[in-house]
Amino acid sequence: MSAVAFARAVRRGDFVRVHPRVYVGHNGPLSWLERAWAAVLWAEPAGLWGTSALRAFHRRDLTARDADPIHVLAGRARHLVAPPGVVVHRSVHATQRVQANLCPPRVRNDDTVVDLAESASDDLSAVAEGTCSVLEHGYLTMVERPHGLPVGRRQVSARRAGRAMWRDVQYEDWGCLVELDGRLGHTAAQDRDRDLDRDLDAAVTQELTTLRLGYGQVFGAGCRTAAKVAAVLNRRGWPGSVLRCPECGAQDQAA
Repeated sequence: MSAVAFARAVRRGDFVRVHPRVYVGHNGPLSWLERAWAAVLWAEPAGLWGTSALRAFHRRDLTARDADPIHVLAGRARHLVAPPGVVVHRSVHATQRVQANLCPPRVRNDDTVVDLAESASDDLSAVAEGTCSVLEHGYLTMVERPHGLPVGRRQVSARRAGRAMWRDVQYEDWGCLVELDGRLGHTAAQDRDRDLDRDLDAAVTQELTTLRLGYGQVFGAGCRTAAKVAAVLNRRGWPGSVLRCPECGAQDQAA
């Protein structure tokens, strides 16, 4: 395709720019896999790093349209200014660590395990507090903590129909539950019905209000979600008020 024909296709919307020199052939929302490919192509030679490499390895939620940042590994000497949604990690051994033949390219599995272990120290306290998934960790560090919400109890045991179950976050003093629905265990209609039955039981038997959140509410609109959770807690008797974090201004402009 000539440069003129390509420019004409961009004007028509046949190709939409994702990052400098990287385009996608549609104008709809990007899946995680599309964003991962776009990040790798923008930074090439590069490969997915850390949690992004692990997600590609397990082929987990590749078609999901969430806002998880894409982590890539590139050479240490390269001067790259990461676009929004991309986090660049650097290594003098990037070329040797990346498996360029994979789709998309990613850091080798053994190196990924070491990378995640080295970076885990910052998150160990959150794990100790009961976060058991990326989404639950995101709610704690992007919604609850930075906006001054009360500290909820995590992984609270309960029983339903004689079976044990676990509630993600419970604000006991104000009769409010937050359930965080990632893809795992929430994809089939039967899974969804089970979750809704749990919400009904909590409302009927314990007068608990359940707020069910997903990736979009936590990673895509964490500041607005915090304000809405605070409003519910206020109606339930919480005397506090939501705090503005450094990201609140950016989300106000986006709104």
